[in-house]
Amino acid sequence: MSREPNHPLAAVMAEAGASNKGLARRVRDVALRHGAHVGATHVAVQRWLDGSGIQAATAAYVARS
Repeated sequence: MSREPNHPLAAVMAEAGASNKGLARRVRDVALRHGAHVGATHVAVQRWLDGSGIQAATAAYVARS
């Protein structure tokens, strides 16, 4: 099964100067401020960039990051 890379996420990360590790850290921090635990890592961010699905709750934290 071929997945389409997530070009919009890559573009936003590039514009913000965010690395995979940096975005993962921000997502975890935002989730913690909302009382949730999200196990986002740089590996998970790479999977999102490669087109893998993302949980809806995690996506909301990505959007707030």
